[in-house]
Amino acid sequence: MTFMNVGLNHFQQNLINKYTRLLNSNVEQAATGKRINRAVDDPAVLQVSTRLSSNVTSTKMAIQNVNSGMSLMKVADGTLSQVQEMLQHVRELAIKGSNSTYTPDQKQSIQNEMNLTLNSINKLAENTSYNGISLFAGGTGATVSGDSVANQRIKISGIPVNTAAGAKTTVEFWMKWDGTLGTEKPFGWNNQYDLGFQGTVNPAFGFNTGNQNILGVQSVGMANTWVHVAAVFTNGLPDSNNVELYLNGEKQAIQDMVPGYPTTSSRTVTDTIYIGGWGNDNNYDFGGSIDDLRIWDGARTQSQIQSEMTSSLSGNEKNLLGYWTFDDASLKDETKNGNNGQFINGASLGSGISQGIRVHTDTTAGSSDNIGLYNLSTQSLNLNNISLDDPDLVNKIDNALNSVGTQRTSLGAKMNVFNFKLNDLNSSLSVQEKSLENMVGANMVEVSSEMSKNQLQLETTNKMLSKDLKYSQEKMDIILKSLKK
Repeated sequence: MTFMNVGLNHFQQNLINKYTRLLNSNVEQAATGKRINRAVDDPAVLQVSTRLSSNVTSTKMAIQNVNSGMSLMKVADGTLSQVQEMLQHVRELAIKGSNSTYTPDQKQSIQNEMNLTLNSINKLAENTSYNGISLFAGGTGATVSGDSVANQRIKISGIPVNTAAGAKTTVEFWMKWDGTLGTEKPFGWNNQYDLGFQGTVNPAFGFNTGNQNILGVQSVGMANTWVHVAAVFTNGLPDSNNVELYLNGEKQAIQDMVPGYPTTSSRTVTDTIYIGGWGNDNNYDFGGSIDDLRIWDGARTQSQIQSEMTSSLSGNEKNLLGYWTFDDASLKDETKNGNNGQFINGASLGSGISQGIRVHTDTTAGSSDNIGLYNLSTQSLNLNNISLDDPDLVNKIDNALNSVGTQRTSLGAKMNVFNFKLNDLNSSLSVQEKSLENMVGANMVEVSSEMSKNQLQLETTNKMLSKDLKYSQEKMDIILKSLKK
């Protein structure tokens, strides 16, 4: 009987330990609101929930990043809006000052007001910042600079272009032409298929196939201002149906621009390009600067061009065959193809036009968007030291207005992209948090019920053990008394 009591007591003690452990788990679940608080609770689910919890944290950070990017773009857009208003005022003053009814002193007053307004633009460009990041004070990169006399250019070989008949290749770059009239080639495919300027009486810019022809548009207004060029080359005979030219993101209505020299030669892109001239021939050197060159396999759409023309790239984009920012003398190709350029006859690097602010907008590595911003100084806008006596003054101001307007358009498009991204991230976060809650969240009704049950079991077992111990003690007392007799 004694051994039976010892066995029962041991069994009851195990029950007490069991219900105490379960009750402690119930209390912890009620306190944390989680069904799983340590690995022993459910190892398999814990592994999945840990990964999902990490995704929730990453998504929240991506949302914070996108909101920061939106705030930055709102600051930038506010500055651009002010600059537009100032340039409009400068334009009004330029038109007012061109009136011959004003005396020299009155014209000087107009000139002084114009100078003060332009100085205000420079101050805005210098002082506009977000979280300590200067937005418009200057480009972080460089450009390829040459002139229209020396044979200065860059050569790049090994580009994996598609040379099959009918295949298309898109070339994009920023260009600041010095306005020298004549025949100049800012870009070319190894002496065969080029983009160039032609003519002095009716100057034009567009596609050239080596026969003094230009399939393009008039070059009026392109001088001394940064222009984004995007050209879709087609292997074969170029015509207005199979090649495309975009200037500042707008598709151009191209046509044969040189009388007597129609486009009649069939050409193909090559694996070698020249920037700033036509092969080794020094008769066609480009006077100006080139920045941010990109070569793509296939035809880029207008929306693709507009959405990325002011943004930096990662170098890993689909169909990107080559990407050169010209940020240093290595002329590095930012793609995995690694086709770095080489200087020819003293080409140099000058001041860059654009800067990219990278915003990580996703939860995976490398998923980021770039906010492209121009240098807004009057020097970059080609409005330094302008005078009312300049007959081309209004055109220069209009070019500056176009540059600022283009940037606002691109910024607006990027803000729309960020809004869509923000909606997508918020939706994803809601789904992830709900899944995580279903996976690890405690059902408080069930927890309360289990807690009551386990507490009752513990109390009952304690009472049973206490009763058995009391019964055993009474029996022991009887035995001891009998022995004393």
